[in-house]
Amino acid sequence: MPNKHLFLPKILTGANIDEPVANAIWEDKSKKIILSISDGIEIDESAHTRGVSSIPDIYARPLTFLSALRTETHPLRKTILQEWKGLISLLALHKVKPDLNNLTITPVNLNDEKFSKALKNLAPRKVRLQRNGIEYSWTDILLIKFDNIPIGAFSPATLVYTSADYNANDDLKGKLVSLRDNRGYLKPPSDKRDLEYIGEWLEWFTRGFNQFANTDEDKITGDHKYAGDLNKLLDSWLLEIKQELGIGSNESIDGGKVKIGNDTIEIPPSSFLPKYDIYNLLLTPLVNDETYAAGLYKSDYAIKLLRKTSGYSEVVVITPALLAQDRDLWDNTKPSGLNKDTTSLIQSFFKEGWGTKIGNINLQQSNAIWIRPELYFLTNTLLRAKNGDILSEGEKYLNANNTNYILPFRQEILQYFSPDEIRDVIKPRFESKDEKIVFAFDLPLADNTSIEVKKIYKSKGVDLSSGEGQITETEVPVLEIFPNYLGEFWCQYFVVNSVTDGIEVSTVNYSPDSTLNSASAIHSYEEGDKTFKAVTTKLSGINPFPEGFALKKLTQELGLILIKKG
Repeated sequence: MPNKHLFLPKILTGANIDEPVANAIWEDKSKKIILSISDGIEIDESAHTRGVSSIPDIYARPLTFLSALRTETHPLRKTILQEWKGLISLLALHKVKPDLNNLTITPVNLNDEKFSKALKNLAPRKVRLQRNGIEYSWTDILLIKFDNIPIGAFSPATLVYTSADYNANDDLKGKLVSLRDNRGYLKPPSDKRDLEYIGEWLEWFTRGFNQFANTDEDKITGDHKYAGDLNKLLDSWLLEIKQELGIGSNESIDGGKVKIGNDTIEIPPSSFLPKYDIYNLLLTPLVNDETYAAGLYKSDYAIKLLRKTSGYSEVVVITPALLAQDRDLWDNTKPSGLNKDTTSLIQSFFKEGWGTKIGNINLQQSNAIWIRPELYFLTNTLLRAKNGDILSEGEKYLNANNTNYILPFRQEILQYFSPDEIRDVIKPRFESKDEKIVFAFDLPLADNTSIEVKKIYKSKGVDLSSGEGQITETEVPVLEIFPNYLGEFWCQYFVVNSVTDGIEVSTVNYSPDSTLNSASAIHSYEEGDKTFKAVTTKLSGINPFPEGFALKKLTQELGLILIKKG
């Protein structure tokens, strides 16, 4: 046996083991070589105190990846091939899927300290991966992090590899859901649209890789085999995607809404990166194609904005029924990408009536919000009269054709729909059922479908935690406007309402062609031994006739009375 220390741990002199052809090259040996190495390990007195040397983990992991990806019969091949595809998918998709956007790439600079020197000395031989002679060093490390948690790195031999045990990291729980399996390991996407996206990127990357990769046969180093093995993996993956999409092997994949970015991922300055053309290809992700996306909604659950006075460009509707459809929730992110159990999404991400964030996704950047319509548009109170009807026959037209109840709408509904649109499109309706009132309406979505929204109101036994509302009775307030509507050029009206049960009445007008100024005064009058109060409000401005009256008691909103012009 030669005196070279070619095996770690050190092998006894005279051990019956053939010398490797070259350093850092895996060879096809019979299984008995493991027993031969085991029997031949040299353990002297110093080994009892210092331990037996072995390959440091920083190189063991990428070399394990290399072995598994090269060997069809490797016991870890299936899992490692899946992780390899998943990590490359993350690099490609993180700019077009907001739930994946917490990705960072960090160069690791090895200095001249003892530990760094040891890593440099123990590093496998450099790999001539590019045809222009550029050798990729194992010590030129690019660390891949998600939410600042290391999940992998770049590799001269396999492009990327994942870190060990990241799948059990509690800090990654509930993250990267669309690219992780039920064991927590990274995986490639399976959704049709995501497959189209990664397929488009993979076609582009494969072309670039073949342009730069070293394919010149070198019998001494065998470096050309690295490019050859990677080409086989990339071609096989691309063919799988095309078969899944039902596309011919010679056809191109077009993701539609995305394109290859012009710039690489922003990372801290690195002295070695500029020369590594293949690494720079990996660092070039997909981005949204703004020319394609112009005027389109980012969510399949967006409201069809018939009136745009809310100030929001897009409003995403959240209901259990919509989430269960698992369509695009926001900008290529599906509910299942946040949590595979879509039934638990409401409690996890949408506890309030509205918001601007969905996990890591910030809708505010696109001037958008999400809403739960039964909370955002509806009050928790359904108002009816103690005796008789609360509305007159003449007020039925815009108020669900009923005189028994006040529409339990918050005034925000008029930011999105006019009174006539509420009547004809929203179609509010009351249904009496088993001593409870069910209020329902249809909310139109951008894809020209609609979702029915319901809320149950009860007189007693109300369960607020389940979203039920309270039926409340009140004396019928006096409410008059004078004169009646006299056209868009009439600039002054007066409203008189009695103060009943502490109910406050305010005029509402969200019409984009109107301005409404109001000035109110409170008047007291007596009838017998009782004192009553009334409020007189002067309305002025451009076309100031109100669209409705909003009723509330203290801070509690009670409902909306819509007013017909004419």
